[in-house]
Amino acid sequence: MVSTKKIIVRKLSSLSNLLSTSIALFLLSSCQKEPAADTTPETACKLTKAYYFDEIGTLADSLVYTYTNNKISKAANADGHIAFAYSDDKITKRSFYDASSQQQDAYDVATYNSDGTLKTIKKYYSFGNQTIPYDQYDFIYSGNKLVKFEVKYYNTTTSQYELYETTTYTYTGDNITQSITDPSSTSLSDTLNYAHDTNKNYFTKSNAFFFEFAFMEEISGSVIPLIMSSNNVISVYEDGDEFPLAYKVDDKNNFSEWYLDGRLGSRYLYDCK
Repeated sequence: MVSTKKIIVRKLSSLSNLLSTSIALFLLSSCQKEPAADTTPETACKLTKAYYFDEIGTLADSLVYTYTNNKISKAANADGHIAFAYSDDKITKRSFYDASSQQQDAYDVATYNSDGTLKTIKKYYSFGNQTIPYDQYDFIYSGNKLVKFEVKYYNTTTSQYELYETTTYTYTGDNITQSITDPSSTSLSDTLNYAHDTNKNYFTKSNAFFFEFAFMEEISGSVIPLIMSSNNVISVYEDGDEFPLAYKVDDKNNFSEWYLDGRLGSRYLYDCK
């Protein structure tokens, strides 16, 4: 079984392929209850551009963000773009387009519980006039906290979604301090432990959180604690190994840089008119 820590490292080391493989992306940008779905920054600053770096520190990709009615409506690079649709302040659909085509390659649809928490994400491929279901992500809560995350794949033979893996979470206060991922096909499981700082989670404070491609290459229950904990995850532990994370803010307290295992992973620019 592939180490969950290695999955995280691989996900954060392959950012240059994210838009060109957009049908493999995931709407994790909405994986939060209120107020995370509010796409207005805490300051007057707006996220305008994000830079992503590979494992040796070379610029691998960048994204330019477009706003409509004070909400991010598009994120684009040379390979294509993603268009965002909203209901009030919640993202309900994300459509992926290749730069050479006006037809969407894929799209995600998100539904929410009555209390505003994310309930389900379904992904679809688009081939001409044909739409094919691909996978489904279910978020299960107890006492307003996410306690279980399920990944299901669509079986085209049976026309049913089948369970692929389940991740359960343990909390200390409002922080997820342990995740256990159990694949449905084996009896093996992956256990990760998380340490946090005392600062409010930057991915929920900044617009960068909602459109953060570092988490979108593939859905994994192991990275959700980085998004849904109240404070920032500063270390991930697995089988005695430590994977450190670090954060920087600019002079206006905008989340500006993210360091992964000691290297710069991403940088964010803002318009603060």
